[in-house]
Amino acid sequence: MHTSSINGETYFGTFTDDNSGRVRIGLLQTKDGALLAFESYRVKAEGVSGNQIKSMGSDGGGEYLNMEFEKYLAESGFQHRIRPPYGPAQNRLTDPMK
Repeated sequence: MHTSSINGETYFGTFTDDNSGRVRIGLLQTKDGALLAFESYRVKAEGVSGNQIKSMGSDGGGEYLNMEFEKYLAESGFQHRIRPPYGPAQNRLTDPMK
């Protein structure tokens, strides 16, 4: 974002549940805050749905491909699907009719 939020965030991450289509936005002060935002999303999403997240898709951006994030995903048993950047047709929900 070119403008900071009230709390000084200049980046954001979006997290979409492929099954429900629900989207959550995590505001970030720096890109390396993506892991913390994902952890927060995971707690809320799993708590509401009662199901565990099994995989995560990203556009291959550095905020999702750093060693700390990759280690977290591996230790949590997540499959990380890297999708092409700037390819909205490939990045859509797996079944938009759900």
